[in-house]
Amino acid sequence: MKKKDFFKSSPLQGTRRGIATFAMALAVSGMLSAQNWIDVTDTYIVNADFSTGTNEGWESGTILPAVNATFQNAELYQSQNSASQKVMGLKAGKYKLAVQGFYRAGGNDNGAGYEAGTEVIQAYLFAGTDSVKMKSLYSEAKDGSVANQRNGWPDGMEGMHAYCEKYPESYWNELTFTVNEGKEMLMGIAITTNAGGTWTCWDNFKLYIEGTAFDAFAVKLNKLEFLQDSLQVLGITASQELSPIIDKYKEYNASTPESEIAQATVIIEEHTALAQTLCTHGELYVTASQGHRIYTAKWKAVFIRLQMP
Repeated sequence: MKKKDFFKSSPLQGTRRGIATFAMALAVSGMLSAQNWIDVTDTYIVNADFSTGTNEGWESGTILPAVNATFQNAELYQSQNSASQKVMGLKAGKYKLAVQGFYRAGGNDNGAGYEAGTEVIQAYLFAGTDSVKMKSLYSEAKDGSVANQRNGWPDGMEGMHAYCEKYPESYWNELTFTVNEGKEMLMGIAITTNAGGTWTCWDNFKLYIEGTAFDAFAVKLNKLEFLQDSLQVLGITASQELSPIIDKYKEYNASTPESEIAQATVIIEEHTALAQTLCTHGELYVTASQGHRIYTAKWKAVFIRLQMP
């Protein structure tokens, strides 16, 4: 394989159609100039919905969360700890972090404390030094027909999955915060008690930045540039192939035609997926100059690079 063919010869090229459809939809809808909350979850957060069935990406807290491979959600039970990941390369701006989840105080009092206003919530959604209390288990309507429930409310990871599948708008927690250019930040869930029966369960992290669709484009380009830097640190020569793309699209601005932004978004997304794979999934790639065997190590994707025989 020729060196310059590295990012062109990948099974991930098949994602082009879906990405192009999304990008063109932004252009047609006029979102490039409208101020909105732009979803940048996939750009920054690894395994945000626990769809891997593992705690991949969530190793930066004081403990690994328990993840259910079947129901693809996470929990901390009777555990005074935090489950988080370090989000790196954040572009300056105002963000919103959201997650679907709840907290149950020990004892499972059937919502008496919540109704009386005396319930003490001891689980938090946090980003850096900003935090908000998680919603109470009892803040949503009870439904005795849902699987794995007690008195109508979820009583396990299956119950949480079943309830949120039936009521997808339920148990959403939101936190807004501001970051500076190049900021690294811990994001996740913390619980401040290990009292018997205390429980917090969650799924579907989402991260948004306030801005226009062009800002979303800039975020994606910023992430690709960050990944290129990471590949260079690892000594992976294929990183050089990203330079022409990054240099070209850094010249784009809010006045660039929407159709060009849409097309560029497709290309950036494809190359980001490939670069992310190199950095985080430990797959084997070979270039003309040398081979690299890459192994995932810790939360920040520290790898051992071995020269292939």
